[in-house]
Amino acid sequence: MWPRVIEVMLGLWLWLSPFILRYPGQNEDMMLWIGDYLLGFFVIFFALASYSRKVEWAHYGNSALAVILCFYGYVISAELLSRAGQNHILVGLLILMFSILPNRVNHVPYNTDSLPFH
Repeated sequence: MWPRVIEVMLGLWLWLSPFILRYPGQNEDMMLWIGDYLLGFFVIFFALASYSRKVEWAHYGNSALAVILCFYGYVISAELLSRAGQNHILVGLLILMFSILPNRVNHVPYNTDSLPFH
């Protein structure tokens, strides 16, 4: 379940990035702050929800959030080369990469006793 841990860490990064990257705090830029907090919350929520056997597919919701985050970074950010835009696109691509991995990615999917070289 290590991909879910990384997704939680990326969600925490979304919460902290406005402070670390010093996003502007003006009224028109508050959408960057609010977007980071909401998307970070849902990334963490979906990653932690997938620990439950009943909804272990919940981490696939992070794939949709990652696409939204990349779109958000490309369109909503005033400039593509802004710190916020680059952060959103990079974190969105990382979340997308880890969200497609299954929960038991490190488990062997077959019985190794039947292998001839075992």
